[in-house]
Amino acid sequence: MEYHQVWDGDLLEPWKEVVRQLLAHHARVPESRLQTISTELIPWPDYGGGAKYSLFEHSVAVASWIREEWAKLN
Repeated sequence: MEYHQVWDGDLLEPWKEVVRQLLAHHARVPESRLQTISTELIPWPDYGGGAKYSLFEHSVAVASWIREEWAKLN
């Protein structure tokens, strides 16, 4: 399945930076209680806008990216 519009991954950079900051904080703070991060993203097209891509595949990609970022910190 493919995204229904022209894809511009650079538009994710602000979100990625926030997640990087979150991970960096929890890597620095030993008493951090963070245990999970939700990868469920439900954009507007999935509310009947005719989405033609897999939310599951997107969540897997997000989880993989988060794990890669976390590995860089540890």
